[in-house]
Amino acid sequence: MSYNITSFKVKKLNNLIIPIKALENKSKKWEATVNVKNVDTMEVMVECGGEQSIEGTLKEGNLYVSKIDMYGECSGSYIHDVFKDALKQSTGELEAVAIWEGGDTVERISVKDGNFSQENIDL
Repeated sequence: MSYNITSFKVKKLNNLIIPIKALENKSKKWEATVNVKNVDTMEVMVECGGEQSIEGTLKEGNLYVSKIDMYGECSGSYIHDVFKDALKQSTGELEAVAIWEGGDTVERISVKDGNFSQENIDL
């Protein structure tokens, strides 16, 4: 059973670019489904399994991220199986706070140009 995220709050999102292939899990447990919202601008929503999704603009195999929803059923497994490694392949910056299982754990998730960190914090 997955330990899941109840709330995921993005604090900083600055030019985050993730290679779209990094969102595909090699074991095929998680399939990234790309839904085109606007074909002219290539605005897409990537469904990552469960309730997780990432939105942005797709250009030359890279997702220029504008929104991240990372919570709900299977969110813990997705973060550990796919999202963490995808962020390690990214450029740009993300800072977010994840509240796990209604407050059992609160973590700061940060990445800057692929340098990923995840640490427990107190509120």
